[in-house]
Amino acid sequence: MRKFPADEPGFAADMIGLVVYKGKIYTQTGTEIDFAAATNLMDKKIGITRGNIDEWSSQDDYAFELASTIGGGEVYTVKGYDSDFRLLIMYGSWAAFYECLNGITVSSGEDVFGKLKMADRVSRAVYVSSDNWQTEIYPLQDNDLVSRFIEALNLTVPYSTAVLGDSYYHDNTEEWRIIRIILEDGSKVTLRLHQDGYILYGFTDVAFKMESSLFAELWNMLDYSQDPRQG
Repeated sequence: MRKFPADEPGFAADMIGLVVYKGKIYTQTGTEIDFAAATNLMDKKIGITRGNIDEWSSQDDYAFELASTIGGGEVYTVKGYDSDFRLLIMYGSWAAFYECLNGITVSSGEDVFGKLKMADRVSRAVYVSSDNWQTEIYPLQDNDLVSRFIEALNLTVPYSTAVLGDSYYHDNTEEWRIIRIILEDGSKVTLRLHQDGYILYGFTDVAFKMESSLFAELWNMLDYSQDPRQG
């Protein structure tokens, strides 16, 4: 069984935003939320982020409750989600989920994807064509396939992203596809799919391998060479 990397405060602060709650580190994630949708998910207010963490912070700085890389954000638990996994930070007209996936044991995709609670809650799904200049969004028309794919995510096998070699650092449309699953509560889960059957979520170092033929079936639908809006 694999584990996500043990909490390394200096490293985490260098790479991505974070907040400390009950001794755990929550970081930026692969799920987005609009401000308006986030207001419906606000539950218990925990407090205000300190903004005391940067790349030069010592480990002692992480001992403070709500130590964070951003200051002045209101921190809430999230309706429908476990606070041990996900928090919501509201800052002005901006909202973001922060998730705790550090140090947990991962024996299958369910240990991560199950926490996202996607099953039977999909509003729609799209795939995304991204480069340095523009992003285009195309609808995924087969809702049944999307539902079966989400169920199959729980059975995926975790590997280190090292199995992807140099491909991990590239984002070309021959090796990679990006899908975004919009849930009924307004949260938007982004998954990166590699042609060899691997799925990446957020900023973890785990690549989940799907052996099911569902992967190839979905992959073949994500044809960036044709605009499905034209047909």
